[in-house]
Amino acid sequence: MLMYKSDWLSEKLLSLKRFSKQKVKSLGKEAQVLKEKKLMKSLSPSASVPQVLCTCADQVYAGILLNTCLACPLASILRTPLSEPSARFLAASVVTTLENLHKNGVLYRGVSPDVSMLDQTGYLQFGAVPMFFAALSSLISN
Repeated sequence: MLMYKSDWLSEKLLSLKRFSKQKVKSLGKEAQVLKEKKLMKSLSPSASVPQVLCTCADQVYAGILLNTCLACPLASILRTPLSEPSARFLAASVVTTLENLHKNGVLYRGVSPDVSMLDQTGYLQFGAVPMFFAALSSLISN
């Protein structure tokens, strides 16, 4: 449903999160994609959630341009055993990322190596479409 793609812009490598409009519509996920965009734009910049630079769309795809260079899914490096320092670093990254999201009033569900991405510097990035659950304030008001 989404594809990570990189391109050179102002000598900086960025990521484009691209959605097939047809697939999003067939899955009934239009509102969810718009909610993710709004939520990601509302979060203060942090090392663990990519900053939204802009959005774009054509007849077939919609996209969100992110101020990060996503390198690979975490799952791709877990196929071989990690050293203890590497495992500790990744575990601490997950914990601090969740803490930062909670401080911003966001619950995050479905944390897994398949939806957690590493950027080009080796830091963890969250941001998969179905995973941002809701802003706490909207949960409390409902």
